[in-house]
Order: sequence, then structure tokens, then C-alpha cells
Amino acid sequence: MEPKDISFVALKQTEEMNAEQLCELYSKDSVMKKFVPILDGHSKYPVFYDDVGVLSLPPLINSERTKITLDTTNVFIEVTATDL
Repeated sequence: MEPKDISFVALKQTEEMNAEQLCELYSKDSVMKKFVPILDGHSKYPVFYDDVGVLSLPPLINSERTKITLDTTNVFIEVTATDL
């Protein structure tokens, strides 16, 4: 999807942002900044979503709504990479 059209509350965030805003935020983060260049130069970003909204924006971040807690009963494991 186009980055401006991917909007959700990312893991450990409280505010909804689109993918452009998240890349800007994470480009200044000491841990996350190493992942942002993977998406640079692409007009569309990979995104996992369901009928409720965004689940994950790989390789950057999962959504706050899919975080695992002590009450979690169902888990979907998603593995992404930039090569085989």
C-alpha cells in the first residue's frame, strides 16, 4: 500500500500515525533507525491487515492491537526478510 494510506497505532505508541510519519519517527530512534532504510525508495510498503485494520508494517513494527499480553490466547507468527 502507499505509505500515506497505512494508518494505525504502532506497538508501544499511543497516537495513530501513517507509515510516512512512523518512518520519520523511527529514523531518529536509536534502535528502530536501522530498519527504516529497508523501505526507502519504495512507493508502496508491505502491510498485513484484516477487516479491523493494520496488524503489522514489516519490517518496521507491529500494531499496538496485536501485542502479546498475559491474556493472549491466539498467536499468528509472521516472518519477513529482505532475502531468502
